[in-house]
Amino acid sequence: MATTPLRILVSTAIGQLRIAVETVYSTGHNPIGDGMALHAIRLLFENLPRCKDGDIDTLLATKTACAMASLASFGGLGLNTATCHHVGGLYDVPHGEANAILLPHTMRYNLDACADRQRLIAEAIGVASSTMTDEEAGLAAADAVDGLCRELELPRTLREVGVPEDGLEYIATATLQDRSLSTNPKPVIDAGPIMEVLGAAY
Repeated sequence: MATTPLRILVSTAIGQLRIAVETVYSTGHNPIGDGMALHAIRLLFENLPRCKDGDIDTLLATKTACAMASLASFGGLGLNTATCHHVGGLYDVPHGEANAILLPHTMRYNLDACADRQRLIAEAIGVASSTMTDEEAGLAAADAVDGLCRELELPRTLREVGVPEDGLEYIATATLQDRSLSTNPKPVIDAGPIMEVLGAAY
């Protein structure tokens, strides 16, 4: 880890943050997965901004969080995972960078189906207050994820990583066949919602 290029290290960790986030609000969520995923989220928000300093304890805490996210994910994932498989597969975008681009958008898309679960995410990040509704807390969580990716200097749009606008339809069509959609909190049965998310991220 000490010799991994920083952009690869932090983008890969954002990919694991995506696993933790989707684990919490997937239709297969469960108490064991919640415990590991929410703690992974806490650790990643605490440690990722400090990875640039190269401190070995920070790097190990980040790696621990990434491992916890993977162990938590047996309850299923969702739209972000499904879409990023094909952003990368079709247009050679590194998986972590695809996740950094899309995760705030898929969190917002799913919010009305899982606001209570997204509040847990906001609480783990530390951006929820007692006066917020679940929906407000969920939006704050999505904004915090976006802010973290900006702090880490990761790409924000699909355009930045070379995805052509006319490729969005191909990504959406491929995503419809991805098994990770089956546990998304909001059912996705046609390409419309996927195109909505891709358009917002473009």
